Amino acid sequence: MNRAVNADKCLLASVNSCAVEKNIEFLLVLIKVVIKICGSTSMAPLIEKMAEDYKSYNPNITIEITATDSSDGLNSAIRSECDIAMSSRELADYENELLTKKAVARDGIAVIVNAENPVENLSEKQIKQIYDNNAEKWSDLK
Repeated sequence: MNRAVNADKCLLASVNSCAVEKNIEFLLVLIKVVIKICGSTSMAPLIEKMAEDYKSYNPNITIEITATDSSDGLNSAIRSECDIAMSSRELADYENELLTKKAVARDGIAVIVNAENPVENLSEKQIKQIYDNNAEKWSDLK
């Protein structure tokens, strides 16, 4: 699985040389490559569009996209079960050590609370506390 992807990347990286450009385009059409991408459901629509666009450049490529969640995708990439992981969260220290990351987009998040909630303002730090499970009650927020 990884050998085919690496061969494709090597060919794409060599396109800078005008003398071999036609040969590389010829080889890209001949090489059948399968790239497996898995992970974040919020990233999947963007990646599906990018994959569709790339297939117009290289019709012999197969891109398999499986949307589960960020952690599952990252763990699958670490275990070499997929070639690329989609993540909509920051990587943990050990994930940063084991994987190479490249940002392709930013998520916009809106925090909405019930109108009867007594909290009128939340800082970014407090929202992070909530999502990191460091606050069980409103009074736990600092």
